[in-house]
Amino acid sequence: KMKTAVICCGLSCLDLQLLGCTKSGTEEAIEHYEEAVYCAGGSASMTAATLSLLTKSSSDVDIHVLTKLGRDFNGDKMQEFYKEAGAITDMVLIDPSSRTSMAVLPVFASGGRGCFVNLACNEGFTTTEVLTQLDSAPDNVRAFLFGYPHLLPLMQGENLHSMLCSVKAKLGESCLVGVDLNGVSADNHNDSLLSPALGDIDILHLNEEEASILCGGEDSSTLHSHGCAVILLSLGSRGVKISTT
Repeated sequence: KMKTAVICCGLSCLDLQLLGCTKSGTEEAIEHYEEAVYCAGGSASMTAATLSLLTKSSSDVDIHVLTKLGRDFNGDKMQEFYKEAGAITDMVLIDPSSRTSMAVLPVFASGGRGCFVNLACNEGFTTTEVLTQLDSAPDNVRAFLFGYPHLLPLMQGENLHSMLCSVKAKLGESCLVGVDLNGVSADNHNDSLLSPALGDIDILHLNEEEASILCGGEDSSTLHSHGCAVILLSLGSRGVKISTT
């Protein structure tokens, strides 16, 4: 029996979580934390790790990660996390001239968290690099899951549209294309960033704030008119709203 494959593609970064941080409210205060923990962050990493763990007991599904890392300590740590989770790393692009992205996340004892990130090699990650890595994709890829175009400057607008069209051509029209949003703000979003590619997306995942920015305050189901078949709207503690065409 031929195995089913899922490719998790897009942004990755090594997360350094500082747990139990104090928060005095002054910029130059010396703050304290209880524990420092490394984990694989970013859409490609978290999706691949989660799906790998969920399908670990199945011999019928392979989860592949497609992202860009540097040849450095952070990149080595990321690959360790992928392999520990059971994700296949054959399509990970290692660029010796780039640095692996890192995010420092203070998790406050009082609730909430901060985020300081250097996007590093994500800023130079190109659609051509993605498509080149897909030349070694296995047969029977059932889903291509792509994440965080707002934080990948060379994978937006017409570039994103062209890439997703090429993905379908390479992997087959039956391959499901999902896109996960993060880092969307009123400052960095404009209609030309995502709109050209909406008709290429089968499943779009976003939260309420992101939906409000994309839809100008209108209901997120209006995204269906641009071609998205399924909208997954995260509602925080209230769960998720799913709308379909």
